[in-house]
Amino acid sequence: MRRTSRRTEPRYRVPLHAGCSWNAVGGLVVRGLKMESPNLISLKARCWLWIAAWCVAFLALLVPMPFAWRSLWMFPLGLYQFMPRGSETDWRDSPSALIFGWAVYAALTIYALRQIKRARYFASFALLCGLLLLNLAGCYHGIHTARM
Repeated sequence: MRRTSRRTEPRYRVPLHAGCSWNAVGGLVVRGLKMESPNLISLKARCWLWIAAWCVAFLALLVPMPFAWRSLWMFPLGLYQFMPRGSETDWRDSPSALIFGWAVYAALTIYALRQIKRARYFASFALLCGLLLLNLAGCYHGIHTARM
């Protein structure tokens, strides 16, 4: 005897019209067409927006200064350019500052890509865009002061 899976219902009761049902993911199905909830964002959209933000940031760095592609791995050090200098051995030039900078971006990426709700994702996306803008400004500042 074949068992049929139970239909999952939402926690709240919503009257459904004829031909409508809830699928296992929680989306509304209207006569065979799945309708996404308006406050959710797909993984594909999250990934494309995230990649687009990084591409725009790298292009904004590389178009005016094409020689910067050799030091692209040091990109997070631009965040530290606006912090006050310490002693003669500055911690901002240490490998730990570089590792910490990439770790911040990696943690933010993991957090944001795990968000399903639009509001949380776009809050973390706005944080990424703000960090990338600060980072770009720091890179411009650092490169122009190193040239002088």
